[in-house]
Parts: sequence; C-alpha cells; structure tokens
Amino acid sequence: MEIDPMDAVEKAKNQSEDRTKRLNMVIAITVALLASFLGIC
Repeated sequence: MEIDPMDAVEKAKNQSEDRTKRLNMVIAITVALLASFLGIC
C-alpha cells in the first residue's frame, strides 16, 4: 500500500475551505440578526 502525501494535502485543504465557508456563514447570520435587532429597537 502506497501513501500519497498529496492526497493528505488535498484533504486538509478541502477541510480548511469547508471550515472557512461555515465560519463566514455563521458570521453573516450573526450580523444579519444583530442588524435586524438594532433596527427594531
């Protein structure tokens, strides 16, 4: 069985991109909720 180091790099890169997308989504939702709350109050 041969281990390809580039596979590990690609997997890590994809996981990093997924985490970044998830963080951006959470921040966007938080900002939208905060802006809505401030607009109402």
